[in-house]
Amino acid sequence: MYIVSGSAPETVERSEADIQLERRDLAVEFIFCLVLIEVLRQLSFHPGHEDLVLYIENLAFKHFKYREGTQTGPNSGNIHIIADLYAEVIGALAQSRFMSVRKRFMTELKELRSKEPSTHTTQSIISLLMGMKFFRVKMVPIEEFEASFQFMQECAQYFLEVKDKDIKHALAGLFVEILVPVAAVSL
Repeated sequence: MYIVSGSAPETVERSEADIQLERRDLAVEFIFCLVLIEVLRQLSFHPGHEDLVLYIENLAFKHFKYREGTQTGPNSGNIHIIADLYAEVIGALAQSRFMSVRKRFMTELKELRSKEPSTHTTQSIISLLMGMKFFRVKMVPIEEFEASFQFMQECAQYFLEVKDKDIKHALAGLFVEILVPVAAVSL
Protein backbone atom coordinates (compact mmCIF):
# COMPACT_ATOMS: atom_id res chain seq x y z
CA MET A 1 0.00 0.00 0.00
CA TYR A 2 2.81 2.36 0.81
CA ILE A 3 4.35 1.81 -2.62
CA VAL A 4 1.09 2.53 -4.46
CA SER A 5 0.36 5.78 -2.60
CA GLY A 6 4.01 6.76 -2.77
CA SER A 7 4.34 6.17 -6.48
CA ALA A 8 1.23 8.09 -7.56
CA PRO A 9 2.44 11.52 -6.35
CA GLU A 10 5.89 10.72 -7.69
CA THR A 11 4.41 10.14 -11.16
CA VAL A 12 2.42 13.38 -10.93
CA GLU A 13 5.52 15.28 -9.79
CA ARG A 14 7.59 13.78 -12.58
CA SER A 15 4.95 14.79 -15.09
CA GLU A 16 4.89 18.32 -13.67
CA ALA A 17 8.69 18.37 -13.81
CA ASP A 18 8.58 17.26 -17.44
CA ILE A 19 6.16 20.07 -18.22
CA GLN A 20 8.48 22.57 -16.56
CA LEU A 21 11.48 21.20 -18.46
CA GLU A 22 9.57 21.45 -21.72
CA ARG A 23 8.58 25.02 -20.88
CA ARG A 24 12.22 25.86 -20.16
CA ASP A 25 13.33 24.30 -23.46
CA LEU A 26 10.67 26.30 -25.29
CA ALA A 27 11.89 29.50 -23.64
CA VAL A 28 15.42 28.77 -24.83
CA GLU A 29 14.14 28.08 -28.34
CA PHE A 30 12.18 31.35 -28.24
CA ILE A 31 15.35 33.34 -27.55
CA PHE A 32 17.31 31.25 -30.06
CA CYS A 33 14.75 32.01 -32.80
CA LEU A 34 14.85 35.73 -32.08
CA VAL A 35 18.64 35.69 -32.40
CA LEU A 36 18.47 33.61 -35.59
CA ILE A 37 16.02 36.00 -37.19
CA GLU A 38 18.30 38.97 -36.54
CA VAL A 39 21.43 37.13 -37.69
CA LEU A 40 19.79 35.73 -40.83
CA ARG A 41 18.68 39.20 -41.87
CA GLN A 42 22.39 39.99 -42.16
CA LEU A 43 23.25 36.80 -44.05
CA SER A 44 23.25 38.47 -47.47
CA PHE A 45 26.16 40.63 -46.29
CA HIS A 46 28.10 37.56 -45.12
CA PRO A 47 27.96 34.81 -47.77
CA GLY A 48 29.14 31.29 -47.11
CA HIS A 49 28.47 29.22 -44.02
CA GLU A 50 26.37 26.80 -46.06
CA ASP A 51 26.71 24.04 -43.48
CA LEU A 52 25.23 26.27 -40.76
CA VAL A 53 22.50 27.51 -43.08
CA LEU A 54 21.54 23.92 -43.92
CA TYR A 55 21.50 23.06 -40.22
CA ILE A 56 19.18 25.99 -39.48
CA GLU A 57 16.95 25.03 -42.39
CA ASN A 58 16.71 21.44 -41.13
CA LEU A 59 15.97 22.64 -37.61
CA ALA A 60 13.19 24.94 -38.78
CA PHE A 61 11.51 22.40 -41.05
CA LYS A 62 11.61 19.88 -38.20
CA HIS A 63 9.33 22.24 -36.26
CA PHE A 64 6.79 22.24 -39.10
CA LYS A 65 6.13 18.54 -38.73
CA TYR A 66 2.74 17.77 -37.23
CA ARG A 67 2.87 15.85 -33.95
CA GLU A 68 -0.18 14.24 -32.38
CA GLY A 69 -1.09 15.48 -28.94
CA THR A 70 0.79 18.79 -28.99
CA GLN A 71 -2.46 20.75 -29.46
CA THR A 72 -3.88 19.67 -26.10
CA GLY A 73 -0.84 19.75 -23.82
CA PRO A 74 -0.19 22.43 -21.23
CA ASN A 75 2.54 23.94 -23.42
CA SER A 76 0.58 23.83 -26.68
CA GLY A 77 0.35 27.62 -26.98
CA ASN A 78 4.10 27.93 -26.52
CA ILE A 79 4.74 25.20 -29.07
CA HIS A 80 2.67 27.12 -31.63
CA ILE A 81 4.58 30.33 -30.85
CA ILE A 82 7.89 28.54 -31.43
CA ALA A 83 6.61 27.08 -34.73
CA ASP A 84 5.62 30.61 -35.81
CA LEU A 85 9.06 31.90 -34.86
CA TYR A 86 10.68 29.16 -36.92
CA ALA A 87 8.42 30.21 -39.80
CA GLU A 88 9.84 33.70 -39.38
CA VAL A 89 13.34 32.17 -39.37
CA ILE A 90 12.54 30.53 -42.71
CA GLY A 91 11.21 33.86 -43.99
CA ALA A 92 14.46 35.58 -43.05
CA LEU A 93 16.51 32.73 -44.50
CA ALA A 94 14.54 32.84 -47.76
CA GLN A 95 15.63 36.44 -48.28
CA SER A 96 19.18 35.29 -48.97
CA ARG A 97 18.79 31.54 -49.69
CA PHE A 98 15.44 31.35 -51.44
CA MET A 99 16.30 28.51 -53.82
CA SER A 100 17.42 26.28 -50.96
CA VAL A 101 14.27 27.01 -48.92
CA ARG A 102 12.04 26.55 -51.96
CA LYS A 103 13.65 23.23 -52.86
CA ARG A 104 13.31 21.96 -49.28
CA PHE A 105 9.68 23.07 -49.06
CA MET A 106 8.75 21.43 -52.35
CA THR A 107 10.54 18.21 -51.37
CA GLU A 108 8.69 18.07 -48.05
CA LEU A 109 5.37 18.83 -49.75
CA LYS A 110 5.93 16.19 -52.42
CA GLU A 111 6.75 13.61 -49.74
CA LEU A 112 3.58 14.43 -47.81
CA ARG A 113 1.44 14.38 -50.95
CA SER A 114 2.69 10.89 -51.77
CA LYS A 115 1.42 9.53 -48.45
CA GLU A 116 -1.98 7.95 -48.00
CA PRO A 117 -4.62 10.66 -47.32
CA SER A 118 -5.46 10.85 -43.62
CA THR A 119 -6.11 13.41 -40.94
CA HIS A 120 -2.46 13.24 -39.90
CA THR A 121 -1.26 13.83 -43.48
CA THR A 122 -3.65 16.76 -43.91
CA GLN A 123 -2.50 18.35 -40.67
CA SER A 124 1.14 17.77 -41.66
CA ILE A 125 0.61 19.56 -44.98
CA ILE A 126 -1.14 22.45 -43.24
CA SER A 127 1.72 22.75 -40.73
CA LEU A 128 4.23 22.78 -43.57
CA LEU A 129 2.26 25.46 -45.45
CA MET A 130 2.09 27.62 -42.34
CA GLY A 131 5.86 27.35 -42.11
CA MET A 132 6.08 29.49 -45.25
CA LYS A 133 3.81 32.30 -44.08
CA PHE A 134 6.69 34.72 -43.56
CA PHE A 135 8.05 34.20 -47.06
CA ARG A 136 8.22 37.57 -48.81
CA VAL A 137 8.40 38.22 -52.53
CA LYS A 138 11.63 39.94 -53.44
CA MET A 139 11.02 42.75 -55.91
CA VAL A 140 14.63 43.17 -57.03
CA PRO A 141 16.58 41.86 -58.85
CA ILE A 142 14.10 40.75 -61.48
CA GLU A 143 15.41 37.16 -61.35
CA GLU A 144 14.44 36.89 -57.68
CA PHE A 145 11.04 38.42 -58.44
CA GLU A 146 10.46 35.84 -61.18
CA ALA A 147 11.61 33.00 -58.92
CA SER A 148 9.19 34.17 -56.21
CA PHE A 149 6.29 34.11 -58.61
CA GLN A 150 7.38 30.75 -60.00
CA PHE A 151 7.07 29.48 -56.42
CA MET A 152 3.63 31.07 -56.16
CA GLN A 153 2.66 29.42 -59.45
CA GLU A 154 3.67 26.00 -58.09
CA CYS A 155 1.60 26.60 -54.96
CA ALA A 156 -1.34 27.75 -57.10
CA GLN A 157 -1.08 24.59 -59.18
CA TYR A 158 -1.24 22.53 -56.00
CA PHE A 159 -4.27 24.59 -54.92
CA LEU A 160 -6.04 23.58 -58.12
CA GLU A 161 -5.14 19.90 -57.71
CA VAL A 162 -5.90 19.39 -54.01
CA LYS A 163 -9.36 18.22 -53.01
CA ASP A 164 -9.19 18.66 -49.22
CA LYS A 165 -10.96 21.88 -48.18
CA ASP A 166 -8.73 22.38 -45.12
CA ILE A 167 -5.60 22.33 -47.28
CA LYS A 168 -7.25 24.69 -49.79
CA HIS A 169 -8.11 27.03 -46.92
CA ALA A 170 -4.51 26.90 -45.60
CA LEU A 171 -3.16 27.60 -49.10
CA ALA A 172 -5.52 30.55 -49.50
CA GLY A 173 -4.29 31.88 -46.15
CA LEU A 174 -0.70 31.42 -47.29
CA PHE A 175 -1.39 33.37 -50.49
CA VAL A 176 -2.87 36.20 -48.43
CA GLU A 177 0.15 36.23 -46.09
CA ILE A 178 2.53 36.39 -49.07
CA LEU A 179 0.62 38.76 -51.35
CA VAL A 180 -0.65 41.41 -48.92
CA PRO A 181 2.86 42.87 -48.44
CA VAL A 182 3.28 42.93 -52.24
CA ALA A 183 0.02 44.83 -52.60
CA ALA A 184 1.07 47.25 -49.87
CA VAL A 185 4.27 48.08 -51.75
CA SER A 186 2.49 48.74 -55.03
CA LEU A 187 -0.10 51.10 -53.50
